[in-house]
Parts: sequence; C-alpha cells; structure tokens
Amino acid sequence: MPLELHEVKTAGEFAEVIQVQADAFDVPMSVSSRLFYPVLDQGPTAREDAIAGLVCRQWYVHCIDPTSRWLKVIDTERGGKVVAGAQWLIVDTYAEKAPSIDPFWLPEGEKREFARKIFDQWADMRHDRKPHLGKSAILVLGSSRS
Repeated sequence: MPLELHEVKTAGEFAEVIQVQADAFDVPMSVSSRLFYPVLDQGPTAREDAIAGLVCRQWYVHCIDPTSRWLKVIDTERGGKVVAGAQWLIVDTYAEKAPSIDPFWLPEGEKREFARKIFDQWADMRHDRKPHLGKSAILVLGSSRS
C-alpha cells in the first residue's frame, strides 16, 4: 500500500478528508462527533446531510484561520483514495484569543449550551500562547473501513 502525504488545497479534497473523519469516528460512535455533525433526523440522507454541513463549516473555519493546515494521506494503489488526514495549527506569533464557535447547527437547549462551553474552552486554550504547533485533529480509517 504505497502512501503519499499531501497538503489539502481545495474544497473537494477537503470533503474527502472530512468523509474519512466521519467514517473513522462513527465506528465506534464518538460523542465528540455528535458535537460537530449531529444526525438530527431519521431520513435516508440524514447522515450525509450532517456530514455535508460539517464540510461547509470546517472548510469555512479553515479558510479564515491563518494557522490552519490540513494534510491528507492517499493510497496510490487504490486510485488516490484518502485513508487519513490531520489538521495542524501553526502559530508563529503570540496568538490572540481565538473566536469561540457558536454551535448554531445544534438545536437550542442543553446540548447546544454544553457544546458552546466546550468550544469556549478550546478558544481559551489558544489565548496568549507562544508560537507553537498544535494538532487539532488526526483521523485514520480502520482497515475494515478502508
């Protein structure tokens, strides 16, 4: 399985990486995945719709965050299939407080407030930090799903 590492440059590439994220964190189901892309109904496209929303939100955040770098690993024997990805934050100056994320995609109520508090904590962790590298996400498909 020859693997290659590439930086993600386009929205199309990004969608492939986020699909890997969804597949990797759904089996077994990760509670944190439901913060980012809750499946809110039972329709036949509910999961795909939730992932499409996640792709749009994360691509937007990536594009406005100058520290964000997404990488992908492709399997060249399988036509360039994305099998892993990672987001690194490359902070080369003192970081100002990152804006908190409003989890507008979650219904109003306790779950939304819980998610807001988690996102506030993540924003606080980036405040007044010296230059550093930070890993935001690493995702790999298991052998049974790839």
